[in-house]
Amino acid sequence: MHLIARTNRIGEYSPAISGGKKRKATDVSLGGMGRRDRENSGMHEQAKILVVEDDRNAAVALARILEFDSYRVVSVGSAEEATQHLDNGIDLVLSDLRLGDGNGMDLLNLWRRKRPATPFILMTAHAEIASAVRATKLGAEDYLPKPINTDALLLLIRRCLGSGTRDSAVHTAAKKPEPELALEGIVGQSKAMLEVFDRIVRAARSESTILILGESGTGKELVAEAVHRNSPRKEGPFVAINMAAVPSTLVESELFGHVKGSFTGATGSRVGRFQAAKGGTIFIDEIGDFALESQAKLLRVLETRTVTPVGGNNELAIDVRVVAATSRNLEKMVAAGEFREDLYYRLGVVTLFLPPLRERLDDVPLLTRYFLDQLCRSNQRSPIDVDP
Repeated sequence: MHLIARTNRIGEYSPAISGGKKRKATDVSLGGMGRRDRENSGMHEQAKILVVEDDRNAAVALARILEFDSYRVVSVGSAEEATQHLDNGIDLVLSDLRLGDGNGMDLLNLWRRKRPATPFILMTAHAEIASAVRATKLGAEDYLPKPINTDALLLLIRRCLGSGTRDSAVHTAAKKPEPELALEGIVGQSKAMLEVFDRIVRAARSESTILILGESGTGKELVAEAVHRNSPRKEGPFVAINMAAVPSTLVESELFGHVKGSFTGATGSRVGRFQAAKGGTIFIDEIGDFALESQAKLLRVLETRTVTPVGGNNELAIDVRVVAATSRNLEKMVAAGEFREDLYYRLGVVTLFLPPLRERLDDVPLLTRYFLDQLCRSNQRSPIDVDP
């Protein structure tokens, strides 16, 4: 276990579960808000968090972090103990993947059946990331790799509790009519495309990172835009960047921004795409063309939810949903050492595969009519009928 406990402004030393060493306490406040400010703002409304961790020192460290951030914490050391709190008004579950009497996956399955609207977050070692990704497909809100980054933990919890998915809201939400789907430009009625539409809707409702796979011309950016328009972030910006079109020397500046004088030609500071997409979605197209030497920095951004501009020293918090896409075979690239395995798993929490037209020939007549209608309207011509 490698969990650094950071308490806050109290000048004491907190146990750091990292080789038995102790580290000095540092500030974990969000957005510059002190504890009293957060309490007065009603940010958490005294949310109750269940921490499931069989390492007692790690559990104590987590409890201190969460309690300092004004949460109520219930800490247990086993999956069996956790089940005793199913009816105790838990607002969020934070569980280790590996537990002495079971595992976090079993606990997740139970919680999804009994309390499907309660956000569930897993903590996992890097070697277990593949299992954590599978857990998100079974209903986990997200996962955090160890060692736990405190700021990323608090930001994720805040996002989960602010998403309106608590048990108390389940029945109310179920009564609301399904909103009209925003799937502009995506045409299809084949079984394959109906499955794509269904996955778009389900993926849009979560905050998980999405990886869109498909050949060139299958509509990956249209799907990314549809995910954004059907998500809670639809009022925020949709920022797209194509990695194949950006010189490798400028990739980090484009994504993370830069400060004045950081390199030749940097006559002023520049905001990166991650910051520009604040409150919305960033779409990274052709992620397979991302330079190997820069992939570690992107992985850190996804894990910590912070960016450091080129030439800068300060980490800047980001609030953005990441959607990536590629026409390349990332699994083969991972096997060949051309793409980081941990980044591949982090990007593919939710994976959407777009079938090529040759695999959905039933859609050809519909697409023909759609494009012909677009052409007629753009040329101010009367609609033309086409025989199937």
